[in-house]
Amino acid sequence: MSARDWEVRIEEGGRGGTIAYRERGKELRFWWEFGGGEAVALINIGTAREWAQREPWAAQRRDEIARRVADGRAPEGPSCKAVIGDDGWITSCPMRGFWQVGDNERPILKAPLARPRRPARRRQRR
Repeated sequence: MSARDWEVRIEEGGRGGTIAYRERGKELRFWWEFGGGEAVALINIGTAREWAQREPWAAQRRDEIARRVADGRAPEGPSCKAVIGDDGWITSCPMRGFWQVGDNERPILKAPLARPRRPARRRQRR
């Protein structure tokens, strides 16, 4: 299928919106919102099981369509990398949060936050 047979449109409304994927007279709509911290944008595409139930015409091509949606580049912009998860989410992260291994790019996972330090106790004079 060529790029002329399908399109991805991003519709913004405040801090989020919808993404419409259209091909051959059919449409899929996904909810998205701007993220915080290391996530620039989050797109809820649904799990493979949800696609099989709601969108059987596209279920076998879920990964291909998810990649097309992720490569749409908006709302996250060209300086981000999209991570497609099996949990039904596409997470857009800044490119600086990735490292390269051969042809594969993988997200850098931060270490768990350290426990907060307790205030130093003052020694009492006797």
